[in-house]
Amino acid sequence: LSDITDTLTHFFEKSLKLGDKTVLLSTEIVDIQQAWIRKVILPLQNNPSISIEKINAIKTELPYLLKEIFSFENQIPNQTEINRIALAIEEIPFTSMPKYTSGNISKTAQYISIESNRVDIPPVGITITGNQLFINQVTHTLNEIDQIPSGNIVIQELEKQGLNIQPPTMSAIVREKDGQFYARNSTGSSIAFDPDNHLIGMEEKITEEPWRSREPAIALYHEMLHIYYNRYPTWFTSIDNKMIDKKVSGGFSTLEESRIVGTKYYVNDENTLFDFSNSDYLLENNSALLTENRFRAEHAIFKGKNEYIIRPYSGKGDNQIPLTNIKININESHRNVMGVGDGKPEKMPDESATDYRNRVREWRKANKKPETDIGTGDIRKTKAATRIKHLQKSYPQLEPQRIELGGAFQLWTVPNEPANKLMLSSHGYFFSDSAATQVPAGKTIQFLGPHNKTLLEAPENPLNSPFDVTLGNSGLTVQPYATIKAGNTASLANVKIGDKTFTVNDIQNMAANDVENYLLATGVEANRSNHGKVRNYGIKYYERMPDEEVKAAIWKNRANDTAIIKYDALVVSPEAGNRKKLSDIFALMKTDERMAKYDEITFVACREELNRMNMKSVHDTGLGGGYEPKLEPTVISSRRRREATFTPDGAIIYSVITVNLHHNLTTEKIVGIAPFLFIDN
Repeated sequence: LSDITDTLTHFFEKSLKLGDKTVLLSTEIVDIQQAWIRKVILPLQNNPSISIEKINAIKTELPYLLKEIFSFENQIPNQTEINRIALAIEEIPFTSMPKYTSGNISKTAQYISIESNRVDIPPVGITITGNQLFINQVTHTLNEIDQIPSGNIVIQELEKQGLNIQPPTMSAIVREKDGQFYARNSTGSSIAFDPDNHLIGMEEKITEEPWRSREPAIALYHEMLHIYYNRYPTWFTSIDNKMIDKKVSGGFSTLEESRIVGTKYYVNDENTLFDFSNSDYLLENNSALLTENRFRAEHAIFKGKNEYIIRPYSGKGDNQIPLTNIKININESHRNVMGVGDGKPEKMPDESATDYRNRVREWRKANKKPETDIGTGDIRKTKAATRIKHLQKSYPQLEPQRIELGGAFQLWTVPNEPANKLMLSSHGYFFSDSAATQVPAGKTIQFLGPHNKTLLEAPENPLNSPFDVTLGNSGLTVQPYATIKAGNTASLANVKIGDKTFTVNDIQNMAANDVENYLLATGVEANRSNHGKVRNYGIKYYERMPDEEVKAAIWKNRANDTAIIKYDALVVSPEAGNRKKLSDIFALMKTDERMAKYDEITFVACREELNRMNMKSVHDTGLGGGYEPKLEPTVISSRRRREATFTPDGAIIYSVITVNLHHNLTTEKIVGIAPFLFIDN
């Protein structure tokens, strides 16, 4: 108590000169507030013998006690001055840091990102409120985040949702150095951000915990992840006990902070672990690969640094299992943080965020550790690589390009061979409460399988991948299960399933089996308000189909100069997690010129119902099965091809041999065939 008494006495008598009315009445409110923080709050906070409860009590109770003195008007000569002090202290939690507001003179500016001209940004977007100094500093920080792959993804999402960034209030000030105050960052309905504060906590801890020093871009990105994950929460299954499921969003619990930072969280009473530092674990739980530690790695690469430091834990307590190797050398460490590392790609001065992100992705792939086993994905990749070599030799002018769309989708197209039809390949699902979404006017969507069913891949053959067959490259054409065409108005929309076509006028008098078929076709109930709409299916990265297979299939689709329909392909990026829906693609088809040209999209994905808690099928029997797309011979108007034909010189056969010693039985099953060519040197 003596420490508190001495501190308050010094504040009133020395800092404010309570005995001098003239000086005190001429003192600005903001100067009283800064003196209170400098002479009372910070010294008390740095005094280990004074509890945080006592400090909070002083903050709230002292203004009240000062006001109570007013009841003794005749006995207290300095009542006006005391009232002024009480008011100043009370207003601290609502007063922004003066250096960022210029005496409460502030304005709001809208941030314009690199790719904002390609997406439909609402009037709000990302806004910055403060003086010009604050707006300039935050804009610079956002530009830096926007040029880093995982930062670009978050900015594109928050631009669509709306976000305000403003200075912290004076109550958030945690330290003073050389006459400057520094405040902690926080997130609520908006982000409170101090771009000058480069430390987590106090400066005295930096030597033993160097991760506490972080650049403004890392600090702001952390706060942005809170808002991002509040909008896109994920159900996680623990590692040690598969029965433990927890919904993790963007709150401030230690579990949620662990997910945002990218650390390990241990549940003591249930003896189980959530490892948010492991990229495979995040993907397994349908999560986006977005954490503060991943961003630290990408930020170091962006800055051209040789090493960086990750944050080992996000809080205190036994549930934190600190990461051990926190200082990481980019050139020496292999895939050191969630696949980022082992090399030093530098961003070129005029290189766009999209091009840089593509280079980072290719660099990760090149540095991936080789697998000891040949998996299904490796076989498909090997086959596709063989096809690409042939196509590169015969049709180099038709090589497809991959275009990044907002960090969540990848569009495969051939620049000089445009297509107006698009194949979406992904996982697809819905929840019992998933809403409907309107098919854009003038657009058509085709589904290869019925609603509430899994979809089997098209069968492959030695010369064609499953995606080749789906695109019609094999001489067979996949028949759509249902086609929904949106007119310029709902009254002009129609739904086709089998040999039946339903218009809005047919809905009122539909037979029972037609009502069921309408639901199987669209995923929504048959009524006038739903006509022209489909279920807003969730979509996510389809890991079984490698990029090489997509590229080879689109390439072959162009090289075949017959009457086969030309397609481009759209896939979901692995970084997108489970946050994308069909409506996101519809939005791009309306607002992005690269997508607006497509008048038809084919949904090559399941349409099964999942449990929102664990993202598992509600109908899964464990016996496999699903809907098999219908194939018919392609009607070709000409057999002319572009000069070259593909005649393999041989094939590599991948087989699984099973030896049963007990029954003296050996079986062999061929699991893949990869044709090859002998190429002259």
